[in-house]
Order: sequence, then structure tokens, then C-alpha cells
Amino acid sequence: MAKKIYYYICIWAVCLLAACSAGDDATSFPGQADAENRVGVTLQLSALFSQTSQSSRSSLTRAAWETDTEALPGEMMKSWFVVVVQNGKIEKIITSDLKSLGVTEVEKDQVFVELNKGETTFYSFANIKPEEIGLDASTSVGQQLPAGFDEKTYQMNGNSQLFHQLMTPEFQNGYPMSNKQMVNITDNQQVINLEVIRMMAKVQLSITNATDHDIVLKTITLSDVTQNGNQNIKLLPNVDSNNQLQVNLANSAKKGTITLTAAENNGITIKERAMQTACFYMNESLVDKGEDGGNRYFILSLTTVDEATGTTSNHRYAMLSWNEIRRNDYLKIPIKLEDYQIRWKVEAFSPIGVLPKVKDDGENLSLDFGYYGEFHIKPEVIKLSRTGSQTLPVSEWQMGTDAAGSDGWTLKEQYPEGADGVNIFDASPSWIPVTYRLEGEMGNRTGSAIYTMKILVWQKNGLGLNPVISRKVRFTMKQIDLTRAGKNTEKIVLNTKTFGYESK
Repeated sequence: MAKKIYYYICIWAVCLLAACSAGDDATSFPGQADAENRVGVTLQLSALFSQTSQSSRSSLTRAAWETDTEALPGEMMKSWFVVVVQNGKIEKIITSDLKSLGVTEVEKDQVFVELNKGETTFYSFANIKPEEIGLDASTSVGQQLPAGFDEKTYQMNGNSQLFHQLMTPEFQNGYPMSNKQMVNITDNQQVINLEVIRMMAKVQLSITNATDHDIVLKTITLSDVTQNGNQNIKLLPNVDSNNQLQVNLANSAKKGTITLTAAENNGITIKERAMQTACFYMNESLVDKGEDGGNRYFILSLTTVDEATGTTSNHRYAMLSWNEIRRNDYLKIPIKLEDYQIRWKVEAFSPIGVLPKVKDDGENLSLDFGYYGEFHIKPEVIKLSRTGSQTLPVSEWQMGTDAAGSDGWTLKEQYPEGADGVNIFDASPSWIPVTYRLEGEMGNRTGSAIYTMKILVWQKNGLGLNPVISRKVRFTMKQIDLTRAGKNTEKIVLNTKTFGYESK
């Protein structure tokens, strides 16, 4: 008999301790759930681990916190509350009281509560206060859930301004988390697992310096990111029928480019042939996919400085495998920094002595014509290494960053404006895929034109992350008073500086 009494005392003590991990509702325990339609259930709340992504997405499942997906201090729950809704009415709002327990943050927590049997919707939040989303922990109980609550928006200022060598949480009160789950309550002592999902993403760049000199990483730029401010995301995550998270932005969300500077020593030094990480947080974001003339994928740019010479380079990458970055994503992106050159072969069909003057300053290719006639421009991509250089075959690069190469050769401005025969060209230069060169014909009219050229280098690493070499090509025509003679074909071969000097 004494053993039985001791057993029941132990059971009661365990339940009481579990109840004390949360707020007022934690005073309930199984013996109190005696009404016919009331049952005692244990709610276990935990933060969903970040979904590590490279070129593919993992499913929305939770691993043990002991794995390498464990959240960092500062990324867990500093406070939480759960809104319990039955038949459209707020049955309970359960709030945590971690500070009173002397706890800074937790990965998981639990509480025992009494609820009616039946279909129940749980709205779970962490590091958010009820009043921030229009609720009151006391007066909202017993009221109908506010209309349109599932479509409610939230202001998420998740974009970092600095990048760090290691992931460094920046929100003093914790990163906001939310979720909605529906559960059918049937049994007494039922355990209900609830999860909250972080409302922003984090990124880790693993940067290998494959050049033959030390470099300093100064800035990181990423295009098409949901900007801080306004009501920019939906309060609740969008989970599809396959249990996959999808981007859930507010209609008022604005996108743009973010530029981050180094938090450590005005830059992160990456020794030659060595690797360093650069980490930051960002809002979930979606690329327009070209419907409004924008990008079809994210564009990542790294500004580096040669530690020995002080030369600044801009390394630009088309993230072909990504057109969305979702809340709670953890993107680990390996990048190899390599030196490339473009070697230009310019063919001009003009009189001897009046060949175009060709100059490449690393940002602009300038061609100054003094006479009309046909011309060809053939780029070659050169990969540099410590032991020498290698001309890449045309199978390893393409003009333009999409399948059609539509953005590879683009007219930016010209004077005079107008069609061929009115502007400086009798036939405007265009890319000929078969010959891998630009072909055009200069007219006999003074003026100028500027084009933008983009070349994508295939790294074939399976990551969908490829360097983009960008140049401006400037044509000028200033007539020379010269009686036209028989034409010869002359070639000019020009070796340029590294592609790191990019002009946008």
C-alpha cells in the first residue's frame, strides 16, 4: 500500500513540475479533467529547425536538436503564447513566463491544459507579444477569432546590415516565430506537438579563394530581397499540401537590393587557397521570374580587395537554382572565387590605316571607328591560375544568363536614336550563336552607342551558382575624310584585365 501511495505522489509531482513551465493555465493537471467533454492534454511547443538548403529543398520535418541543425543561442524561444480556437471562438490564450523562472530562452517547452474534445486550431507564436497582433491575453478569451486572422500581415525587419564570420543573432528579444496547426482532440492525456517557424531566413557563404593572392571580402550584395519596413510578410507561414513551406509575402511587400558590410575589421581576409564563411540573416523573398522585366533568379555580388595591391574586384553570380528564399531556410552556399580574363578578337573590314581604336580598361570595351564597314567582335574567356592560363571552350560559357541568352547583349543608349540607317549603324551589332561572335556594320554617320554584355561561366558544380562576367561595350564613330580604298581584313587581339572589374 505504501508503494502505491508513493507511486501516486510521484506521478502528481511530475505533472505539477511540467505544468510550472508556462503561465496561469499550467496549474491544471490530469485529475482535474473530470467534465464529460473535457480532457487534459499536454502541449509540447518547439521551434522548427532551420531547413538547410543548397540547390534542393528538404521537406518540412523536425530533426533532433542534438544534430548540426541545432539553433544557436539567440535563435530560440525567449517567450511564447498559444491561441486555442474551437468552433471559431478563442477558448484559451496560454502565455509563457520564462523570465520568472530565470530562463533566457528554450528550444522547447510544455504545458498541461484542459480543453474540449473535437477539432481544435492552435495558433502558436514565439518572441511576439499578443498585443502586437491585435489580441489581449485576458479580454480576447471567449471572443470570436478576429475576421481575416489567417491573412494577417506582419512587419519583419529581418535583413541584416552586417555580415559576420560566424552566424550572430541580432534580435535582442528573439526572432519572431509563428505557426497554425489543426488537431482533433480525442483522448485524455493526449500529447499535442506544436511547432513555431522562424519568420526569416539565414545564409552562410562558404567562400574559397582559388586565386594566387590574399583577398579581403568587403561587401555582399543580393538582389530581389524583401525590404525591411511596412507590413511586408504574412503573419502565418504558407505550408502546402506536401508539407512544404512556401514564401508568404504581404501584398504591400517591396523588394530591392541589400548590401551588407563586414562586421569584423572592415572586412574578412581570405588567404590564397583558403576558405572563410560569411553569415547573415534576411527576409523571405521571391523573385519576379521576369514577368515585370526583373530577374528570374537572385543575383549575388561580392566586392573584394587584393590585399597586396589594393585592387577592388566585383564577383557576380547568377543563382540559377533559386527564385525563392523562404522563412526558416538556412542556405549554405559554397562559392569559389577565381580570376578570369576576356580576350577580345576584333575584326574590322575597313581601309588599311583606319582600323578602329580598341581599348579595354576592365570596365568598358571602347571601339572608336573612323570609317564605315562590317566588323566582328569575338570574346574568349580565359581562366587564370597560379600555373598559367586556360582558354575555356565555348561549351563552358554562354552569352547571357538565361537559356535564350536574352540578356547577353542589350542596347543601353545611342545617339542619334532611331533604326539602322539613322543611328550610327547600318546593321546594329548582334550575337551570332553559331560563330560565337558579335557581327555588325558601322554606318557613315557620327555618333555613339553603348551596349551591356553578360557572359555566364558554367562551373558544373551542381549548385546552380555560376560567375557572370559583365562589360559595357562603347562604340563611337567619327568620320575620317579618306577616299575609300580596297578593303582588307585586319584583326586586333586584346588581352584584358580580370573580370572582377565589373560595370553595371
